[in-house]
Amino acid sequence: QLWDDRAPVLYLRPFKQDSHRLTRDGRSALYWLLPKVGDADTLDELILERASQHGPVLAIGRPGEPLPPLGAARRYCPALGEEWKNVVEALGEAAQKIVICLDETEGVRWEYDLIIRRGWADKTLFLANPLASAPERRRVVESIASSLGLEELGEVPRTASNSSPIAAGLDPATKGFVVLHARKPGRMAYACGLNWGFGSQT
Repeated sequence: QLWDDRAPVLYLRPFKQDSHRLTRDGRSALYWLLPKVGDADTLDELILERASQHGPVLAIGRPGEPLPPLGAARRYCPALGEEWKNVVEALGEAAQKIVICLDETEGVRWEYDLIIRRGWADKTLFLANPLASAPERRRVVESIASSLGLEELGEVPRTASNSSPIAAGLDPATKGFVVLHARKPGRMAYACGLNWGFGSQT
């Protein structure tokens, strides 16, 4: 990214997410709201598609993979040791925006705690994991709210029984905690979440 001097967008996720293909939503109402969504199949590709207009999208590469997958540019660190944590912290400090796909893996949990500890929540878009169940997604949202000091669940929009959280974050104007929901955690739903997170309607 030597030719691009814009502040980066940092994408954090469990490595298992790299190969997961998002479900297609079909030509629902979301399709007409997002006519410029391309052919991205994975969350990685979708984030690159929706965020690269704002800055170079960077991620930590899975140690030992022969070739990087389509999506964010990878920064590779040794498989052993703690160097990757230093890299994540440096990239997080420099990033204009952080997108984290939440998971209970040790690495992602450390990254989430880093975001809260360093006060980066206001520049972070929290994505519910497409591989998680609806109840797990709701627990994640409540955990984020608690970490941000929003102890009263009334401040977190209640989730209808036929939908689940897709994305959450602090509204830049009001600093209120916003949660976006969808009936199906598919490609169009995540595109809407990313558009909201990056302040775009197209």
